[in-house]
Amino acid sequence: MLFKQREVSEQKLIEGLKKGSGKYERLLYQKYSEPLFNVCIQYSNNIPDAEDLLHDSFIRIYEKISGFESRFNGGLLMWMRRIVINMAINKYRELKKIEVTDNFGEHTLTEDYHDFSIEDQGYSYEDVFQAIKSLPVGYQLVFNLYVLEGMKHHQIAEELSISVNTSKTQLLKARKKLINILSQSKQA
Repeated sequence: MLFKQREVSEQKLIEGLKKGSGKYERLLYQKYSEPLFNVCIQYSNNIPDAEDLLHDSFIRIYEKISGFESRFNGGLLMWMRRIVINMAINKYRELKKIEVTDNFGEHTLTEDYHDFSIEDQGYSYEDVFQAIKSLPVGYQLVFNLYVLEGMKHHQIAEELSISVNTSKTQLLKARKKLINILSQSKQA
C-alpha cells in the first residue's frame, strides 16, 4: 500500500520510522528528498556529489531518527537539514578540501563589504547560485554557513575547527570574490 503524503502526519511518520518501517522510510524520502537535495546542492561542487551527500544523509537520518524529539526547534525538516549540513561539513573534513587560512592579506576585518548589495544589482538567482558554486571550497562553505544557514562566526569556527577571525576573513574574501565574479559576468 502506498501512502499519500497528506494522509500521514509528521508525528505518525516519525513513529513509523522509529519502529523501523521501510514503508515510512520510503515516504520520508519521497516527501523530503527534494528540499534536502536543494541543501546538498548548496554544499556540493556538482550533481553527483550532491546525490552522494543526499544518500549518505538519509542513511544517517534513518540511523538517528530514534533520537529525534518533536520538540526539536523547527520540526523534522529542520532536524534533517541540520544532519545534511553536518554531513557536508564532515565530508569536507574527510577530503581535507577546506583550505582556510589566517592570512589576512592586504585588508582588515573592519572593511565594509555591505556597500554592494546583490539584490540591488538585478542578478538572477541562477547568476548568484553559479557565482557561489565557483567560489573556492573554504570560502563557499563559510559563506553558506553564515549567509544561508544564519550561523554566527563562533559557531562556524567551532564546526570547522578554525578561529573566529579565520571565519570572518573567509566570509570577507568570499563576498569580495562573489562581487568580482558577478561584476565580471554582468560586463560580459
